[in-house]
This record gives sequence, C-alpha cells and structure tokens, in this order.
Amino acid sequence: MKATNLSVIQNYRSKTTSGAFSLTELLVVMAIIAIMAGIGLAAFRGSPNNDVKSASALLASVASEARNLAILKRTPTRVVVDTSYNGSQPENFLRRVTVAYLDNSTGTPTWVQASRWQKLPGNAYFNPNYSNPPGDKNMTISFAGQSGSGSGYSYYEFSPNGLVTPSGTGTKPPQVVVSHGAMNGGTFVQRDDKGSLYGFALFRMGRPQFFQSVDDIQQP
Repeated sequence: MKATNLSVIQNYRSKTTSGAFSLTELLVVMAIIAIMAGIGLAAFRGSPNNDVKSASALLASVASEARNLAILKRTPTRVVVDTSYNGSQPENFLRRVTVAYLDNSTGTPTWVQASRWQKLPGNAYFNPNYSNPPGDKNMTISFAGQSGSGSGYSYYEFSPNGLVTPSGTGTKPPQVVVSHGAMNGGTFVQRDDKGSLYGFALFRMGRPQFFQSVDDIQQP
C-alpha cells in the first residue's frame, strides 16, 4: 500500500513539474494582473469614457511588461509610444505602443522591439499635451522580424532593476495621460475638456499609480 502511494506521489510530481510556467506565460500573467488593477481603479473622480479607461489600462499593462522584462533581462527597457507622424499611416500617430530593450550583444547598443505594437482602443489617444515622457520624439528602434528601423518615438525608460527614469532634470514622476481626441492633418485635437483625461504616474519604483482626480493631472 505504501509503495502504491509513493508511486502516485511521484507521478503527480512529474506531471506538475513538467507543466511549469514559461517566461512568456509569466509575463502575460503579470500583464493581465496589471490590466485588472487598472480596471479596478474606477474610483476616478471625473468622467473619462470607456475608451480612455481601457487605453489607460492597456498602457499600464505595457509599462508593467517593460519593467518585468528589464528585471528579467538585466538591461534597460522602454515603453515606446508612436509620436512620429507618418502621412501614409496617420492612424498610428499617438495611438500605438510597444516595448523595447537595449541589446549590447553586437557591440553597438541597439534598442530592439520586444513585443508587437498594440493600438489604443476607440477614439483614445496618447495625449502629448499632458504626458511628459523622459524621451520626447528622439528614439530610434530596430523592429522585430523586420529590416531597418524607425525614429522619432517617445519613451518611458526602466533601469535593469526596474526603476523609472524621472522626467526632465528634476525628480517629477513621468505622467502617462490618455484622452478622447481626433486628428486634424498631423495635429492632435483634444475633443473634450480636461474631464475626459485619464492615466497614471510612474513613480520611482516603477509601478503605475492611477490618478484619482483630474486635478492630479498637471500639464508639463
């Protein structure tokens, strides 16, 4: 009887260890947790629409993904926002985001795209008037699975230990702000007043902290 029980235990251990999570699965789980945390922060005192709330949650999950990747790879990472207007693809301007990491393996430091581009939902836009990324329209990135690169992107950066790079020369935490808007040629037009804004700040430890009121959102 004891031998039978031991055999069952060994078989169980074998099955559970063979089904361990991969690195990718762990990153996905952590990103989902960040999204759920963002959705749960609906106590915001204001009236942003659902697109803006969903876009904020998406950006928070991408920020969490970048921070986790920095710690796992022990290299700087960035949340990259498409702030480079392209007349042939205007629908991407201020509306898509990805993660990049610093690759030093070739001897020439290169920022490499680590995940696919994700597009903000509905009529939600990354708001350049209220966001204050440390790197403003000065980043070049090597695209995953493609030849060539693109330039002119804005970014939020995480150090290898997951800390956030402050905005400007001071210690002010970077803001990631989304709003309801539209494009007029190559110019972003914020359709609603400040009450439509939503987003979060990235404090030193790297975790998104959602704004509780529109009054918390300061124009840089």
